[in-house]
Amino acid sequence: EAKLFSEIIRRLPDSEVIIESDDNLRVSITCEKADFKIAGKPAEEFSYLPTIEKEKYISISQFTLKEIIRQTIFSIAPGDVNKLMTGELFEVHENELKVTSLDGHRISIRKVNMRDSYADQKVIVPGKTLSEISKILSGDTDKDVLIFFGRNHILFEFDQTLVVSRLIEGEYFRVDQMLSNDYETKMTINKKDFLDSIERSVLLVRENDKKPIILNLQ
Repeated sequence: EAKLFSEIIRRLPDSEVIIESDDNLRVSITCEKADFKIAGKPAEEFSYLPTIEKEKYISISQFTLKEIIRQTIFSIAPGDVNKLMTGELFEVHENELKVTSLDGHRISIRKVNMRDSYADQKVIVPGKTLSEISKILSGDTDKDVLIFFGRNHILFEFDQTLVVSRLIEGEYFRVDQMLSNDYETKMTINKKDFLDSIERSVLLVRENDKKPIILNLQ
């Protein structure tokens, strides 16, 4: 059982761990004076990863992918209110990767230029998958992530890790039509000054209040 196994390993001393199993599938986990015995299951019951053809792919740095996820994941919808809103749209066009997320109130769009040009792709990746990948990415600018696109699955390959996820089926929202270009007011402001002002203004707001920040432009 993955959760139990993970909790055991996490609490073991920083030393060599010995993992053994017997003919009855009893698993022994030993580290210094710690000794755990848990029940295993037949390996035949394990669901193996689906085979994905490694033809359609892109390559970006771990740092870039981690930043893309960080800057878009907050605006996906929780739960199954709308399946499409729980994922992010990955669009590849030549040497540009465009990632979009929305939850009905907010839209996040992140564009990044890649070193090479690739075949056009458009897939919806579950937000839960991206959150988990973000946790295990090193964020190293010198290490790349290979992202392979299958018909129903997506594969992330980096370091000695493979992460496979099902894609979300359906036609994503036409975000370009939601964005207007005829705004009444447009201003340019220093990013750090703006962020500092926001952080000061929310000091007295409790997290559960969900009160808006009011901007007065004069």
